[in-house]
Amino acid sequence: MKKSINQKLFFRINKQIGSKPLLDRFMRFCGHDLIYILTFVVFMWGTIVLFDTDPDRFRLFMKLLMTAAVFGFGTSWLIAFIVPRRRPIREFPEKVQQLIEPLGTWKSFPSDHTIASFILAEITIMFGAPLWFGLLLILSATLIGFARVYVGVHYPRDILGGIVVATIFSFTSFFLLQHITEPLYSAFRILFL
Repeated sequence: MKKSINQKLFFRINKQIGSKPLLDRFMRFCGHDLIYILTFVVFMWGTIVLFDTDPDRFRLFMKLLMTAAVFGFGTSWLIAFIVPRRRPIREFPEKVQQLIEPLGTWKSFPSDHTIASFILAEITIMFGAPLWFGLLLILSATLIGFARVYVGVHYPRDILGGIVVATIFSFTSFFLLQHITEPLYSAFRILFL
């Protein structure tokens, strides 16, 4: 079976496992744990910078994060249902080296870790994060995506798909909040509260 460019690039990155143990540990950390630190840092930034100075702006920040996440993950799951893509370990069980164990039956395309990390970074940047902080967030999100390929749980195409989905919903989150999320929330409150 001839490998696609996507698969060739995956194996070129994934074959590095075992050659540099320190790099393996770093990539395992980035591919598994960095998302939690990124989430914590973004919420702390929102709390310290936004909530302390303008609680209404903090609420808007949180609403935009949640709106982008709900639409981003909803779209991700819809894509996975319509165009299912298997993880590398499912396609090449004898060739893929894994440093972390993903949900075995879960989808590959697009990468949910990448969606989450880029939504966190992009919405925070949109809210006026300092340049150095914004660059640090984008670097962290990029490291998370790259590490997911390195550790053997995603193809490069999954990461690019995650970046596209995250960017679309980060930049449309205000529109979605105004025209879909807030009206649904208001209707829910009228009906059930």
